[in-house]
Amino acid sequence: MANAWEIPGGEFTLDAAANLTWRRFVKCDSTGCADYATAGTDAIVGITYTEANAGRPISIIGSGIAMVEASETIAAGDFVEPTTGGKAAKADSGTAFIALTGADADNLITVKIG
Repeated sequence: MANAWEIPGGEFTLDAAANLTWRRFVKCDSTGCADYATAGTDAIVGITYTEANAGRPISIIGSGIAMVEASETIAAGDFVEPTTGGKAAKADSGTAFIALTGADADNLITVKIG
């Protein structure tokens, strides 16, 4: 499997709704804070680029090519969506994210976002 890589774009910050780690899908919650996206139906704003404790700013990659942690084995070309803790999981076709590299669970993959 290929190594993950990235070309980030559209970087911005939001306050973290909870303690968040890097390389995870996030959404904007009802208070305007970043929280883990856990389903393909979430309004995903990007992928965390840093870590942050609750109430602190966290950097988010909103467009470009970014790395995200896989929750299971994913191959290049698989459709992916967020799952528990914002990690990437295989998805049915039609999702907005395509894996550009593959990896086993708990390793980084590259996805096109935004």
